[in-house]
Amino acid sequence: MGRDPVELVTVAVTELDVRSIPIVGRDTDGVVAPPATPSVARPWPPLRWLRSAVSQWWTVLAVLVAWQLWLGFTGFNSIVLPRPSDVVSDLVGHPGAYAGDTARTIGLALIGVAVGMTLGFAIAVTTWASSLAAGAIGPLVLMLRSIPIVAVIPVVARVVGYGDKIVPIVTIMLAFFPAYVMTTSGLRAAPPTAVDLMLALGASRWTLLRRVLVPSAIPNLLVALRLCASSAVLAAMVAEFLAGTSGLGRLFSNSRVRFDNERAWGAAVIATALSVAFFQIALRLERWGRARFR
Repeated sequence: MGRDPVELVTVAVTELDVRSIPIVGRDTDGVVAPPATPSVARPWPPLRWLRSAVSQWWTVLAVLVAWQLWLGFTGFNSIVLPRPSDVVSDLVGHPGAYAGDTARTIGLALIGVAVGMTLGFAIAVTTWASSLAAGAIGPLVLMLRSIPIVAVIPVVARVVGYGDKIVPIVTIMLAFFPAYVMTTSGLRAAPPTAVDLMLALGASRWTLLRRVLVPSAIPNLLVALRLCASSAVLAAMVAEFLAGTSGLGRLFSNSRVRFDNERAWGAAVIATALSVAFFQIALRLERWGRARFR
């Protein structure tokens, strides 16, 4: 006796679904194990790092390659513009010529940024706590910010004297304004519900500041760090170039006087690399702060 067509179609579809189910295994306890997935070989870690670096910096590499080829084809005088290969060769072949000045510039820049950020934060808290201090300090801060750093360096050098001590002063001035402005903004942007709750519970101004306002301002303070971190090395280098006795700025100046352009460009390359590294570190700190204090 023939089977109903609808029943035949139902049986066929059921068999097709069963065949499409992946084969699974059972362990000794009778639990169904998931199907094994093929393992994908991950590339060697240095190879992954190289691939990531090339994908991010390929435009810079392209410019350097074009620069090298153009100088090779035109025979341009290396005293005016050195070849990138010569600069890299000097960096790799004479690291000791850069090590001391690089360490000094990094140290002075870090000291200046740390002190400037601390001062900016402290004065922002002071202006929050006192309207009198806010009225007295606010115009001075704006006036200080409107003066270019390059114009301030000779004046500061006349006051404190020429030498390495002028470098942290310049970086302090560079870091102070962003820290002050961003901290002030963060203190004012605290969640109103949290502030009202603390006041309703009878919290003092110190408790309100410590428990609510400062955690709200920390992400903004880290934004200020990101804004000034990349410029700190370059500002320190400019101060060393104009009034310092050592550091990458002085190395750059002395190398130019001796027509040692490979070393001068090497100092500039190190300063640029340090600025990028400082920016990346500050960016990671900012992301951590936003995730921690949001």
